Formats: sequence, structure tokens, C-alpha cells
Amino acid sequence: MTDDGVREAFGVDGGGNAVHCHTLAALDQEEASADARAVAHAAGPPDPAGAALAAADTVLREAARLDPPLETDYLALVDPATFTAIAPGDPAPPGPAVLAVAARVGATRLIDNVHLDLGTAL
Repeated sequence: MTDDGVREAFGVDGGGNAVHCHTLAALDQEEASADARAVAHAAGPPDPAGAALAAADTVLREAARLDPPLETDYLALVDPATFTAIAPGDPAPPGPAVLAVAARVGATRLIDNVHLDLGTAL
């Protein structure tokens, strides 16, 4: 391969101008998408309840490091109709859920409920 051919293969023509970069970028995007699909497939079926609880737990742990710290009393994901707990990995059908949290900052007690849709693709 000539020097011009090497430069062109790497995205530069003889005049120093970019060429074929869009093709290489498209290939990289396709490869990244295929990699993400392979990882998701290897991980098994999606677990929206587990993902919601894990995300909330991460936020609460970060808030616990603040000054003053947030002290979590409880974190629960429940069915809004029955208030039955939905645990990570539960084969619950996708649909509405409530993420319920109670915590304290000093003497103040905080209670919040967030309505979620577990049917949303992750």
C-alpha cells in the first residue's frame, strides 16, 4: 500500500484532508451497539425493580455522606394497589410501582413516594 493509501485508510488524504471518517465512526457505533446488546443478553432478563431499588440506594448512600447526613429509615418498592413489596428479581408483571422512602436529616423526618412505571425499557 502506498503512503497515500495508508493516509486514506486512516482518514487523511494526500492533502491532509479528512476522508472516510464518517464510515469509521458508523462502524464504531454499530460495534458499540452490538457489544451493548451482547452484554445485556448475557446479563439475563431485565430487572426493572432491582434497577430502581439500586439507583435509589445509590442516591441515599451518597446523601448519607453529606453534612448533615441523611439517615434512611426505609426504602421500599411496592405495588400501588396492594402495597405489597416488589423485590429485585421478582417476576412481577411490568406496570406501575411506588418507590417509598423515609429518612431523617437531623431531627427532621422526610417521607416521599415516587410513582414509577416498571414497564419502561431499561
